[in-house]
Amino acid sequence: MNKSSSKNILAVFFIVSVLFYYGCGVKSETRYQKGLKFAASGKFEKAQREFALIVSDKDYGQDVKEWIIRFGKVAEGKMEKDGLIYLFRGILQGNDENWVQGLVELKKAREIIPGDAKVYENLGLTYMELGMWDEALYEWKEAIDINPRNSDTYDKIGLYYCQMGLNGLAIEQHKRALSIDSSNVNALLNLGTALKKADRIDEAIRVYKKVASVEPDNVEVHKRLTETFYEIDKMHHAAIYYSKLLRLKGDVDPEIKEALKPYTN
Repeated sequence: MNKSSSKNILAVFFIVSVLFYYGCGVKSETRYQKGLKFAASGKFEKAQREFALIVSDKDYGQDVKEWIIRFGKVAEGKMEKDGLIYLFRGILQGNDENWVQGLVELKKAREIIPGDAKVYENLGLTYMELGMWDEALYEWKEAIDINPRNSDTYDKIGLYYCQMGLNGLAIEQHKRALSIDSSNVNALLNLGTALKKADRIDEAIRVYKKVASVEPDNVEVHKRLTETFYEIDKMHHAAIYYSKLLRLKGDVDPEIKEALKPYTN
């Protein structure tokens, strides 16, 4: 790829709306996975085409914009191609839950492109999945040093503190994530969980309700609301959210289902 190719890649932002309509027939997740696989094989132009079709999708848009920028850097000679390939390979291994192999690929990426926050973010996620929480925290802090405006990374650090039982620190990190991106639904959900663990139940419920208002089809938040109201013995409230959860094809533990039967029949 030469400099003119990189200009073509960056120009995709000006034709997003047109490209998005062509992509409507295929699920965004499918295109995203295809893009990842192309990139892991070093086929960045093909990956860019897949990503361009979903750049307007709220779930994938920010990610693919960042990837497209990286493709441009490779084309301009500002980023090592092999480093990016290893990064994508590591992400794909993680998607398949091959965490150990993913760790190998991501460490190779770190050797080649040590200044890329995405490498450290994914290393942290991989260590977390392997139960190596201290190592995960180290990598996420490295990512923050490179990119201090990444909402998702602060959210992940909050998960670390929650895992360690340091709920106050977890709440601080989730709130910091939301101060950067107030639309970060995962951070809102995790803030609710941290508040609940800190026995700040009313606050947790308010946060969960906020998520439900923003994403009325979010299965996880309806599950958490059902569980929380059940735990504080507000069965009628639990039943309301459980009914919504069932309509969304979600479910809860058998014990809760049984207890809610008199309130849902």
